[in-house]
Amino acid sequence: MFFVPPAGETLGWTTDYRWKGLWEALRTEGRDEGSLTVRPDTTEFTASFLFPRGIENPQLTIDSPVGLDPDVALSEKDGRKLLTWRVPPGTETIEYIYSIQVNLSNRPIDHAAIDNTVHPASSRPLD
Repeated sequence: MFFVPPAGETLGWTTDYRWKGLWEALRTEGRDEGSLTVRPDTTEFTASFLFPRGIENPQLTIDSPVGLDPDVALSEKDGRKLLTWRVPPGTETIEYIYSIQVNLSNRPIDHAAIDNTVHPASSRPLD
């Protein structure tokens, strides 16, 4: 991204995105897993998982490097469960392995009701 005239101060950016098929295994099997690699120039990363009504007690398990405790919070938004995972800034490249699980026995999943938005938060150069 280029600015004319050049930006005279530190800028941050935020992005949201969706892609087809994201979390398909979670919808059909009740479990999905993956990895996240955080580079040293990432100053903040937040992933939010918003579940359809009727999903109770979703679980997010994170295998993080020794000494880095995952910051995971469970809350509610508009009567729906919301899991939020915040990854702190780092000074080296770090790989996290995660697993997310829900109990599908209570109700069928309404695929259209699941919010696939990943919020990779703000990124700006380290000072």
